[in-house]
Amino acid sequence: MPSPHRRIGLVVDEDVESALRVFRLASDSAPEASLVRSAVLEGAMIEALVAAAAQPGDRDQERAAALVVELRELLPALGLPAVVGSKIATRLDRAVETRRDEERRHRQLELIGSPNTHGRAALDHADSFDADDALPR
Repeated sequence: MPSPHRRIGLVVDEDVESALRVFRLASDSAPEASLVRSAVLEGAMIEALVAAAAQPGDRDQERAAALVVELRELLPALGLPAVVGSKIATRLDRAVETRRDEERRHRQLELIGSPNTHGRAALDHADSFDADDALPR
C-alpha cells in the first residue's frame, strides 16, 4: 500500500555510525529507524538555533546567539565522538563568526552616526575587500 511518507535511504558510514552510537547509549534498545528519526529531529534543533542566531532583527536573536556561543564552549566537554564533535564545532564556529561580522558592522554603522553616504560606501568597500581576502589563493 502506498504511503504518504517520504522514504529516505541512509548511508551509514563511520561518521553516521558514531553519531548513532550516541543515541543508542541514551536509549534502551530502540529500533534503528527510531534512532535515526531522533538524530534528524534533534539535528534540526541545532540548525534552527543557528538560524535564529543569524536572524537580524529577530527578538530572540541575542538569546539564540548566546546559546550558540555557550554550546560551542561546552562542546569539548560533551564526550561526543571526535568526528561528530568536529562537524558540529565547524557549524557553530561559522555561526559565531557570522554573528561577530554582523556585530562589527553594526558598531561601525553606529560610529558613523547620522546618514553618511561616504562612510557607508567606505564600509561596503571594506566588506568587499574582506570577502576577497577570504577567497582561497
